Amino acid sequence: MENQQGLVASRRFLTAMAVCFIALPVLVILIPGIHQESPISDVLGRLYKLHPVGEGAAYNNSNAHHLVDDPQPVGQGVALNESNAHNLSDEQPGGQGVAHSNSNAHHPVDDPHPVGQGVALNESNAHLVDDPHAVGQGVALNESNAHNLSDVPHPVGQGVAHNDSNEHNLSDDGLFAPGFDEKSCLSRFQHRLYRKSERKPSAYLLSKLRSYEHLHRRCGLYTDPYNRTLTVIRSGEDVDDTTTGSITACKYLIWHPVNGLGNRMISLASTFLYALLTDRVLLADLTQDMADLFCEPFLGSPWILPLEFPLRNLARNGKLRFAHSAGKALKNSTLKVTPPDSPAKAPPFLFINLYQGKYADEPSSFYCDESQSFLRRVPCLSLLSDQYFVPSLFLIKSFKKEAIRLFPEKEAVYHHLVHYLMLPSNQAWELITRFYEANLAKADERIGLQVRVFEEQFIPILTDKILTCLQNQTHLPKIDNKKPKLSSSSSSPRNQTPTTTTTAVLITSLYPQFYQNLSTMYSNKQTVSGEVIKFYQPSHEGKQRFEDGEHNMKALVEIYLLSMCEKLVISADSTFGYAAQGLGANRAWILLRPGYGFRDSCVRDLSVEPCFQWPPPSRNCIGDRNNSGSSRHDDVTENVAYLKHCEDWKSGVKLVDVHEEL
Repeated sequence: MENQQGLVASRRFLTAMAVCFIALPVLVILIPGIHQESPISDVLGRLYKLHPVGEGAAYNNSNAHHLVDDPQPVGQGVALNESNAHNLSDEQPGGQGVAHSNSNAHHPVDDPHPVGQGVALNESNAHLVDDPHAVGQGVALNESNAHNLSDVPHPVGQGVAHNDSNEHNLSDDGLFAPGFDEKSCLSRFQHRLYRKSERKPSAYLLSKLRSYEHLHRRCGLYTDPYNRTLTVIRSGEDVDDTTTGSITACKYLIWHPVNGLGNRMISLASTFLYALLTDRVLLADLTQDMADLFCEPFLGSPWILPLEFPLRNLARNGKLRFAHSAGKALKNSTLKVTPPDSPAKAPPFLFINLYQGKYADEPSSFYCDESQSFLRRVPCLSLLSDQYFVPSLFLIKSFKKEAIRLFPEKEAVYHHLVHYLMLPSNQAWELITRFYEANLAKADERIGLQVRVFEEQFIPILTDKILTCLQNQTHLPKIDNKKPKLSSSSSSPRNQTPTTTTTAVLITSLYPQFYQNLSTMYSNKQTVSGEVIKFYQPSHEGKQRFEDGEHNMKALVEIYLLSMCEKLVISADSTFGYAAQGLGANRAWILLRPGYGFRDSCVRDLSVEPCFQWPPPSRNCIGDRNNSGSSRHDDVTENVAYLKHCEDWKSGVKLVDVHEEL
């Protein structure tokens, strides 16, 4: 018995010693944390050796659960080096603020799988390692600070941890329907952190978007109405009023891309507005070179045209386009008045060609009410355009009242449509935010410069025009040649005083000469105002490439970066510049093309809306014909207060805001 009692006591002593041995390190960690009044999540974080959420981001009870459930939560700024740069997986989706470390930031070419899916950096941004505030210094959000996001114009770090309290604060005043998963499209919740828009969508637009989303779900891909419409299209037989209400209760609008990304974005926005006005389901023929650019805009219902869709190649086949041309149908006997007792017939599908004002193939009568009355009966319309044809939609009598209700602010049409429909994918958003944080975030002011070169022999003249415009209109300070040059060390960010003002000039161009000339001009030289001027160019492709996904990805990144600048200079006649200006709702200065006799280097644009460069010369509408029966050629801007001729394309028209009752 005594031996058993001794054995039990010995076991108890050993157990107690083991507990003390285990508990001692815990106490060593806990006691200093408690003494410093650290939140318990901080203590637990150090105990389990978890990564902190961003630099200097305070822990609190609202986000403590993220620390245990997610070993690398959004916004942790995980540094990459050569050993892990290629290990990005689904656990680290694009846009989570992944920062390069000094060991590999200057070796983008050597990395076989660089972050950003192979979009190469060039010499203009190789100095990213010098920026102490690289992407990834994410600020954790909680209930106490989520409502302040809209007041922070340029936050440091893009990795923003999200919880339910943020969803409505980042929803663009109701532009987006609730229920989206943030991880599926980070830009939907984060883009307002980089530039806050003063343009507010109308209540009627929000209601219309919610109704459209319901229509898109009800009639979307592979639903019963969609499958029945496919049957009608494949049959090739005409439909009449007795069948359109039953067999084809849903109607569709197919958008086909053409030309560069700027053309595609403005024409896609126009086509979506046409879908809203005609209650059609929009399906976008996003070819391989656009497949990775945008998020899905409609919750729970895809919008990309399937590869097997029977009309997918219609826009690529000239014979088929002509055979099924809406222009042809609008001209011939299809529009003749049918007997009162006969149902009105319409083909199962038609092709609409609005490419660069090809009104010989597609008459301007497309913009007439009588034409739209006929087109409403067609189950599926396939549309090709590279133009922003929105202004002419505002002129169609049956659309005008609805369009004005949707957009009482005429200069906000493209701005709202592009933000709703064309949000950057996570892959694109990571590239956008990484470049912004590394190069633009710390500047006191950002100037965007978009240069389109139409004739290479004018590059030297264009460089002079750019400099004159920047100095006279955007207040870029001139160089003070009387002051001594700065050494490379004194111009480094580490040696600048807290009062030094820095201006970042973002240059987007296919050519490197403008960056090279301007950066050399200002390099290590003092300005008359004492400001430090820095120039950045994300890429210089040399020529525009079509059917190239990487090229389009770079273009999208640069359009969004331009839209984040406070001041903007764009090239005349360039849809790329139009797309950036409207996206940021920032009225730009337009660089006038050399060789056309312009005296000024640049002029201020009338509005932020894109220019409709090829409006119909005359609509040839029945209601617009004069007594002789011929079509009118009146200047539409003389009769419509909210339409003006474009500054850079005098035959074009654009929407402008007017401050009077229309």
